[in-house]
Amino acid sequence: ADGAVTTFYDQSGNGNDATNATDSEQPLVVSGGTLVTENGKAAVEFDGSDDAFSISVGITSGFGVFGVYKNTKANSYIIGNNPELGRRSNDEYRFREAIGFSAGANGGIHTNNQVLIGGLEDGANARVYANGVEQAFIESTFTSATIDSISKNYVDGTMQEIIIFNSDQSSNREDIENNINKHFKIYEE
Repeated sequence: ADGAVTTFYDQSGNGNDATNATDSEQPLVVSGGTLVTENGKAAVEFDGSDDAFSISVGITSGFGVFGVYKNTKANSYIIGNNPELGRRSNDEYRFREAIGFSAGANGGIHTNNQVLIGGLEDGANARVYANGVEQAFIESTFTSATIDSISKNYVDGTMQEIIIFNSDQSSNREDIENNINKHFKIYEE
């Protein structure tokens, strides 16, 4: 009746698949015999308590991360540990380039609705976006790190897309977001 996801496959061809071999910690794509959807599109459902994936993607200064998810839990992130992108403990959007940084780009109010979230680091600044609107920025001295998890601190809700660029996408951000939004129809352009 349920269908769990053991591997979140990397579509780039680089083999950066995200995996979890523990049955009880795998998010669902089918629940009670029904395909999990969000806004009429297929989704993966995380339980908020232990569903997550391990991944290892090295990044350097000048990178971007975009995702589509719905998360009802504070202090949980679509990706982590280095960097973090998601919902801060006080329900602000957060994009922190690396754990060693005491601050991140924090701002706006993260609601319980589906959102297209983006985090961009351009070598000088880190910025977090929600539905195409900048929520916050901070000066950045980031050099490199490794993204090691999807659903850090356990997202409670659905995910539909995660895109990681190991290059500065500041000049392409609007086009990337518009392309994603055309498929998922999250907000009015």
